[in-house]
Amino acid sequence: MPSDIASLLIFSGILVIMIGFVIMLILQMPKGQTKGGAVLLIGPVPIIAGNDSKVLLILMILAIIIILIWVVF
Repeated sequence: MPSDIASLLIFSGILVIMIGFVIMLILQMPKGQTKGGAVLLIGPVPIIAGNDSKVLLILMILAIIIILIWVVF
């Protein structure tokens, strides 16, 4: 029973943090064009998404550096 309550509290805390993060992002978004991207590393395989070629290039370089660090160490 106590572990159920602890799990529920941890899940609730993570959920509140995620909701707050999304609200902050929505409120701070500029009204013009926004450039952005994301890198999802599943093991050594990067999945890169973005809406600008410069952002994608930077993310690809970052993903390669992270993978090389991961392989070396």
